[in-house]
Amino acid sequence: MVTTTQSGSTARQRPRVLFVQMQSWVGPERLVLSVMERGVACAAWHPEGSTLEVLSLALRLTHRRGDNWTGLLAALQQFEPQRVVPLDDQAVLLLAQLWQRQRPVLKPFEAVLRESLGDLETLALRGRRKALVALGDVVLQPEAWHPGHDETLRDWAEKQQWRCALKLESTFAGTGVELVSSRSEFDAAFERLQGTGRPLIAQALIQGQMAMRACLAQGGRVVAGLSLLKTEQHPATGPATRVRAVAHEDMKLACEKLAAHWRIDGYFSLDFMIDDASGRAFVLECNPRAVAWLHLGHLAGVDLIGAFVDSLSHSGMAPQLETPPSAQEIALFPREWVRDPRSPFLTGSAHDVPWAYPALVTRLMQEGLREVATRRRARMAPAQPAA
Repeated sequence: MVTTTQSGSTARQRPRVLFVQMQSWVGPERLVLSVMERGVACAAWHPEGSTLEVLSLALRLTHRRGDNWTGLLAALQQFEPQRVVPLDDQAVLLLAQLWQRQRPVLKPFEAVLRESLGDLETLALRGRRKALVALGDVVLQPEAWHPGHDETLRDWAEKQQWRCALKLESTFAGTGVELVSSRSEFDAAFERLQGTGRPLIAQALIQGQMAMRACLAQGGRVVAGLSLLKTEQHPATGPATRVRAVAHEDMKLACEKLAAHWRIDGYFSLDFMIDDASGRAFVLECNPRAVAWLHLGHLAGVDLIGAFVDSLSHSGMAPQLETPPSAQEIALFPREWVRDPRSPFLTGSAHDVPWAYPALVTRLMQEGLREVATRRRARMAPAQPAA
C-alpha cells in the first residue's frame, strides 16, 4: 500500500469527501475533479493505475489486487470525511459486506456512512439485478425471469419467442449481457454465461431507445436528477458515447420510488428503455453509486455536483428544479473519440473534454483505448467458471 498526503493542513478547513474505488475504469475522475473545483477537499482509496492518479488529492491511499480492506479503514481514520462516495459496484459491495460482517470496525463511522449512503441494510440489494426484478410492480420493468421463478429459464424464454436479454450478476459497463432473438442465439449465449458460474437473470426485449437518469438523494428523497437519452453506445450493450437531455415522467417517478423503497442517500442512477410503441420508460438496471457523467450539469441544465456540495452542509434540502431539456447532443470524452476518431461530434461545442487539464486528457485517451482492447479480449475468451 502506498500513501501520499497533499495539502493536509488546509484540508481540515474545507468540506471533506472520501471517494472509494475498487475497479479502474474511465469516468470517475471527472466527478472527483468537479467536486474539487467546488472547493471540497477530496481523498481517494483507489487501485494502482487508476485515472485518479492524475488528480492532486488531499489524501491518496492506493491498493493492489489481493489487498484487504484495511486501507479503506485507514483512509476513514486519517481523513475523517463528511461523506463517503463509492465509484463502482465493487466499492458498494465492499462497504455493504463490511457493514454486514465487520460492523464493530465500521461502527465509529456509522453516522458518516448513513449520511453518505442511507439505509445500510439495503445497500447490498441496490446493485443486484435479481433484487431489482424481484420488486415487480414497485417500478415499471420489462417482464423478467430470475432464480426462484415458477418456470425454467428456457421455458420462460420460449414464451418470449426467445427475444430477451440474459444478464450475469456482478458485471458492469455492458459486460456479462447477451441480447438474443432466436433459439440458437439463446442456447449459445446461455452456454457462455452459464459457464461463469454466476447467477443469471433475463428480461424481455423492448424495442426502443436507451436512456438513463442519475439522482442525488437525501433521506430517501430525490433532491436533484438529470435524465439523458443514449443517442450512441459502444459497444451495443456498453456505455453511452453520445447523450441528449430528456424529460420523462416515468424515469423521474421510478427514481423517486426506488430512493424511498431502499431509503437511499447519495448518488444513484437507473438505466431505462423507452418503448417505441407506448412511449413508456421501463427500468433495466440500477447503478447504486456515482456514474461517469454527473459533471454534465453545465451542458444539460441540472447541477448535480452543486447539489451534492450543498448537501454537505444542508439537511432537508428542497428538490432542485429541472430546466426544460436542450436538444443539443453531448459527445462524451473519451468514449466518442474511441468509438470513431473521425466523428463529426468531436469538433462541436458540446464535446466533453477537460482541456484545462492536459495531463488528464492524455491519460483518458490512453485508458479509453486500453478499456476497448480489454473488452475485446473478454468477448473472444472462453467462459471461465467462477472460483
